[in-house]
Amino acid sequence: MMGQLGCGEQLRAARAMARMEQSDVSSQTGISVDTVKRLERAVGPVSANVATMAAVVKVLELGGVEFTNGAQPGVKMRLPNGFTDDELLIFLDQDHLWHVEGDLHPLPPKETKLRNALRRAHGLQTAWQKVTSIRNSTGRVVIPIEQIQRLWARFGAS
Repeated sequence: MMGQLGCGEQLRAARAMARMEQSDVSSQTGISVDTVKRLERAVGPVSANVATMAAVVKVLELGGVEFTNGAQPGVKMRLPNGFTDDELLIFLDQDHLWHVEGDLHPLPPKETKLRNALRRAHGLQTAWQKVTSIRNSTGRVVIPIEQIQRLWARFGAS
């Protein structure tokens, strides 16, 4: 789902919206931090190896952004619930913050990494309390209970 990438400013905006550091993009793509910096400094069309750009765009899209193509290139947040299980697993140990939500009893607010939120949700799931979703701190990504259960089965909830 790679959109058209226009310029370095678009890359910087996408990274900021995904709440990622240049080092995060570097570690998830295997390219150097210096290369990420060079791409973001580009004025006008970004000049880079196709594989490098594809890797950077993929990581940023997995971070929740969507590159837009209209009259002027841009970037926006993807609609909630638009992530596959595989895409969500990338968030497991990143520093994004997540909240567990329930249906009957208010759950104490606690922000944590997704792996910990999934463990917490599993521990809170009882006959008296049903976990309904996990959402990130911005509210832009909401993981419904059906997907939470698949993730529990996939990597183990303990």
